[in-house]
Amino acid sequence: MSGHNLYLILLSTVTIIAVVVALKTPLFIKDERERTYQVINFLLGIIGGYIFASPLGGILLGVAKESGEIVLTVHRRLFNQDMMLSLARTLMFWVLGGFFGSHALEYFRQSTLLLLGT
Repeated sequence: MSGHNLYLILLSTVTIIAVVVALKTPLFIKDERERTYQVINFLLGIIGGYIFASPLGGILLGVAKESGEIVLTVHRRLFNQDMMLSLARTLMFWVLGGFFGSHALEYFRQSTLLLLGT
């Protein structure tokens, strides 16, 4: 296992810990429904990044989904500063999920298979 792979595994572990802390505690996001929504976005970003083997897969899925929500929110005339802040947080979780899914998941799977000897 190369040093680059080890670095990505450690970076992804730190990322997951930071995201779990951010989503499990009301320190960053007060509303429990908002935290649940961000967990779903993060997991979908992971899936998108892993399926397309590129962080761009998770990011583009998130941008497409959020663009649709922005259009609906603007059409309903509900777009305000709180919605803008929520959008920024949501895109951040899509980006983190995309990077984690594309870079770290495959290396993590290979490392566990190597450790298990299969």
